[in-house]
Amino acid sequence: MVGRAALMSGKVTAMTIATIIVVIAIWISLVAANPIGDMDLTISGITAVSVQVTLLGLLFGAVAFTVGSITGARRLAVAIASALAAVAFVIATFLPMAENLADLAKLSPWYYYSSANPLANGIDLTHLLVLLAATTIITIPGWIVFTRRNLH
Repeated sequence: MVGRAALMSGKVTAMTIATIIVVIAIWISLVAANPIGDMDLTISGITAVSVQVTLLGLLFGAVAFTVGSITGARRLAVAIASALAAVAFVIATFLPMAENLADLAKLSPWYYYSSANPLANGIDLTHLLVLLAATTIITIPGWIVFTRRNLH
């Protein structure tokens, strides 16, 4: 018999590995296409974007995991995580256009993914840590609820 903590760890690990595999495939594609398309991208820039987008993906995966743990509804979890990703993207994209609202863009995980321009400037350690901390904080309630939930 598999315990709940082991099952949950397996789910989170599988999500993490799947995300990393997709990002590695995209990284390889960009590195290979860079000279063909004359995109003039650096390997370090492509790597920085890849690392940051991995954490962004894991953050929204953590949202889906936690909502799924609380509700037990996979479709609802995916819908809420997707909607949150879309709203957060809009916040990070459009709020900076209004000077008096620009600071509110920092509420969006997309801000920490792209505002430091990792493609040109490399990894922003502070933004990386914010995404990692947010992912961890979002995962904890899901972990607690999942390990205590009555599964039918």
